[in-house]
Amino acid sequence: MEVVYSRCCGLDVHKKMVVACLIILASLGQRKKEMRTFRTTTQELLLLRDWLVVRMWPWKRLGSIGNPSIMCWMGQWNGW
Repeated sequence: MEVVYSRCCGLDVHKKMVVACLIILASLGQRKKEMRTFRTTTQELLLLRDWLVVRMWPWKRLGSIGNPSIMCWMGQWNGW
């Protein structure tokens, strides 16, 4: 299977928490997986944002698409 993205994060959004699962393709094709749970308070969601920005560093800029209640983070090079 061809690798399309070397870094991906899935978000499982619930009423009181968000679970983030980040998979990073490391050298020699090995995958590094990180999971973290955040509460849905403003402070915790800002921590989630910061956590993602630090781990998605090869992307020059992250932006959101969709309405304010649904965010989809894509790399700038995707044209979003």
